[in-house]
Amino acid sequence: MVTWTIEDQCYTTSSYSATFTIDAINPPTGDATQVFCDADNATIADLVLDAYTGLDIIWYDAAGNVLSPLILLIDGGVYYAAFECVPDNGCESALFAITVTINPTPEDPNGATLQEFCASDNPTLEDLNVTADGGSSGPNTLHYYATLA
Repeated sequence: MVTWTIEDQCYTTSSYSATFTIDAINPPTGDATQVFCDADNATIADLVLDAYTGLDIIWYDAAGNVLSPLILLIDGGVYYAAFECVPDNGCESALFAITVTINPTPEDPNGATLQEFCASDNPTLEDLNVTADGGSSGPNTLHYYATLA
């Protein structure tokens, strides 16, 4: 509660009281680790926070510098989000940290486009001679699809 007293030129004194409630803003939430492919050229705007309504997001680096949503993410980078309750008045939530992993884009699989098998051998997908060495990104897992996506 805040009380103030006003005295006018006629030395009349009046007192007023008011109670103020200051609500804290909950910090943003979401996945604390987010993964992207280097081919995505992901930016801060691609970082995902849980649903929120009516609050602006301000992004910071570890040194406390405000970051543009257009800045490219860096592998191993840590980015901090805060909610701003009223623009430009300094009222912000606590920070939420997101660590970014940027994986290299895997190379296309290798193998002959035509491979022949005897029906009596009951061939399966595992019989196809296809490799996914991944190049500089290391070994990869092959995924097979019935049709082109």
